[in-house]
Amino acid sequence: MSEDESECKDNVASQEIFKLLEHLCKTCALDDKSLATPVEQTLDLLQDHIVLLEAQKMLSEKSQDKSLNIILRAQIYAMLGVINLFLDTDIPHT
Repeated sequence: MSEDESECKDNVASQEIFKLLEHLCKTCALDDKSLATPVEQTLDLLQDHIVLLEAQKMLSEKSQDKSLNIILRAQIYAMLGVINLFLDTDIPHT
């Protein structure tokens, strides 16, 4: 695979991941955004296990794509690690 093809595939994957994150934010946003700060919205999102499981599944599928740039794959693994922390019911969150 040429470097241009690899770069193009990385860009497509990055865009798909960005769309996933936007979808997560929109899905979990509070009805009245004027009352919630971005931090509160993020905390609400991180407590929504159904949405986090969906994100975990999609990111896990992307992380298996060996043709992606190693840096992008490392970022995907890091995102999975954070999601897994919030999905672990044995870890108390503040």
